[in-house]
Amino acid sequence: MAAPLKVLSAGAVRQGVTAVAQVFERENGARFEMDFSSAPKVRARVLAGEPCDIVIASSTALDALAKESKIVAGSRVVLGRSRMVVVMRKGAKAPDCSSAEAFSRAMLEAEEVLNNQGSSGIYVEKLVDRLDLRGKLGERFRTVRNGTEMMEIISSRTGRVLGLAQISNLIDHVGRGSAVELAGYFPGEIQNATLYEAAVSADSRAPGVAAAFVRSFTTAVSTDQLAASGLD
Repeated sequence: MAAPLKVLSAGAVRQGVTAVAQVFERENGARFEMDFSSAPKVRARVLAGEPCDIVIASSTALDALAKESKIVAGSRVVLGRSRMVVVMRKGAKAPDCSSAEAFSRAMLEAEEVLNNQGSSGIYVEKLVDRLDLRGKLGERFRTVRNGTEMMEIISSRTGRVLGLAQISNLIDHVGRGSAVELAGYFPGEIQNATLYEAAVSADSRAPGVAAAFVRSFTTAVSTDQLAASGLD
């Protein structure tokens, strides 16, 4: 039996990628070894020479890998965009996020505001400065390792703890039983959507199968699965 294809993927698209991979495995007899981390970490690992067959990350990360010839030219396929949301504990009262002013007020009224080290976290770091929130929040603004840690903290607290994440990451954790829910989308004037793509790694051991899997993200079934996972 052929060795499983290794997939290095951004965790924000875990649900959609896993669903598409399961269909591909059933229909093609392939096997996958999935490794999820943040898009910046995926980029760093591939640049450092870690072997894999498929890379799934933000378009910015894949741009960096393409410049270093770490992915196969012409193999990139768009999965979709994931938009920014405010996350709260399940059952909590949702704050007003209808405008940038309301969003800022909601952040300042929170006991703690959590960010993460993924692609969305890079945007949030810039946003808190743009809205002049960093100094006002002080130690109440905290960056954790990833979406999983963020959801665990929010679900375990009884006070008003808010997380700033991508909708696909929230949907994934809700699907896995995390006691969190959507408080609201970022308002239009400060919204940000991260584009995710898949590509064949330049050092893939099975480039033909890897390319077929990457192309499978464009099928109607896959498009529906990706949309259900929060990508548009």
